[in-house]
Amino acid sequence: MKHIPLGITAAICPWNFPLAIAMNKIGPTLVTGSCIIVKPSPFTPYSILKLCEIAQPFLPPGVFQALNGDDTLGPLITEHPGIQKISFTGSSATGKRVMMSAARTLKVVTLELGGNSATIVCPDVDVKKVAPSVAIGAFFNSGQLCVATKRLYVHKDIYKELLEEIVKVVKSWSVGPTTDEAERMLGPVQNGMQYAIVKSFFEDCASQGYEFALPGDVGKGENFVIQPAIIENPPDSAKIVREEQFGRTFLDCTAALF
Repeated sequence: MKHIPLGITAAICPWNFPLAIAMNKIGPTLVTGSCIIVKPSPFTPYSILKLCEIAQPFLPPGVFQALNGDDTLGPLITEHPGIQKISFTGSSATGKRVMMSAARTLKVVTLELGGNSATIVCPDVDVKKVAPSVAIGAFFNSGQLCVATKRLYVHKDIYKELLEEIVKVVKSWSVGPTTDEAERMLGPVQNGMQYAIVKSFFEDCASQGYEFALPGDVGKGENFVIQPAIIENPPDSAKIVREEQFGRTFLDCTAALF
């Protein structure tokens, strides 16, 4: 069997973990003999542009390129007839638009989209030992992680105890801007767009009258800082349950009967 390189790949990368996620696309493309054009997020372009600059002396011209731009650049890439593959990491809504656009020229498409991951806690755990791990799994990187826990299902026998312990853990964290010298467990969300999205989840939970086991705030933080919140037993139809809050400081906690 003879391997034939695919051609030119375009990598459209997100603003969270910008360099790490870009490398997941750059490495395999170059190793398999294809060329790549990387479009970083306009919120976090520098690391990818710098990597491309450093790599230029070691690669033939045009093999690895970085192309910076705003949201108008994406469609130009996905529709371009000279590009054979699109590798996109980002939201499900944008992923749908990427697939529709790339379909016009029958491009190969790889989509790594949002998640709505759940953690299930059984009754035989050591609650005090598990609580910090569950909290970190939900709030790490201020929730700006596709595999972060969004929903928590806890056996009824330990529900109240675990909820109280998680609230205690999160309350002990220092949350605030990273512009001062204080050590912070959680900093701000990355940009104004995501801040507005997270704020909308707070406002929806408050307007629906859901119970806040940890109140957080409803968009009152400065410098895109939002205090973490835990919602207790929201209905399955709730926005907080059904949608990814990416960049959120939320955890919805449900007593599961299992």
